[in-house]
Amino acid sequence: MSKQVDQQGIRYDRNENSLFNISDLAKAQELANNIESLKLCGRLDAIAHRVNPYLGRLHEILHQGYYWCVDQCKYATNTIFHSREELEMNTCQLFMTIMNGTFHINGFVNKDLRLILYPHSSDDRKARSKTTRLLKKLRAHGLIRKAPRSFKYYVSKEAGTLWQAFCI
Repeated sequence: MSKQVDQQGIRYDRNENSLFNISDLAKAQELANNIESLKLCGRLDAIAHRVNPYLGRLHEILHQGYYWCVDQCKYATNTIFHSREELEMNTCQLFMTIMNGTFHINGFVNKDLRLILYPHSSDDRKARSKTTRLLKKLRAHGLIRKAPRSFKYYVSKEAGTLWQAFCI
């Protein structure tokens, strides 16, 4: 995707596989919508055959290879923020919520965060889903850890270090 955006002369910033500060968002989305699924599936099949030596035999027996859901990879689950201030406000609110000390000893559950982040939510199911996605992101970044066999989360040591740097 970044090669296609480069060819179109669209300016952007990149962090690993994420593109942000895209100068022409509409054109970038158009490029993403036109990803050639069949060509990409062929490339993925070639890689799969190199990695999995039994794939050829499985194809002979089952008459089927890997099923690639390529269309879904062009849509990010991240939120597009239209301004840096909006991003910073949401990030700060979330981070300050988990780091304010209330949850350091007893931990927290989805509902604890939801009541703080979305106090006036008219759709409880939607707020629950948003909070679940936030918890997954926090876990993926190592900022919280889940207690075994429960719905409870605890703030990680890494989050404490990051919090100290954040406050400077």
